[in-house]
Amino acid sequence: MRRAVWWIIGLIALGLTCAALSIAMTRQGATRESYIAFRARHIVGACWEYRENPKSGGKYPATLGDLVKPPWGGPFPLPDSEKDLACPWVDDERFRYALVSNGKGELEPYVWAEWTVDGRTKLIGAKWNGQGVVLFGQ
Repeated sequence: MRRAVWWIIGLIALGLTCAALSIAMTRQGATRESYIAFRARHIVGACWEYRENPKSGGKYPATLGDLVKPPWGGPFPLPDSEKDLACPWVDDERFRYALVSNGKGELEPYVWAEWTVDGRTKLIGAKWNGQGVVLFGQ
């Protein structure tokens, strides 16, 4: 009997904790856009780590696939490999990637997801500007 009571109390506590977390996440704007921005930030950070690796020659990856299988072999900082490059809320399409030259002629990696809503293209992503990650599109 005592064990059943503790199970019930535990389940109620778990339910209340889940409800509180759900409310907190909603209030903080934990939406599809914030999740995509978080993932893009993670991938841009991996691009920077790639460039900092002595084996890269100081260059960013040519493609996001190089983060999973770098040309010099061995694993890289994306623990879930191809899953980390997919955007699950955009039909499991891969994140897009481009190296863009800034005003100083330095390359900056951009990572983003895009989809169409009501005939308009929506972009959400992140870029590395040499001083840190900058989010865009939110």
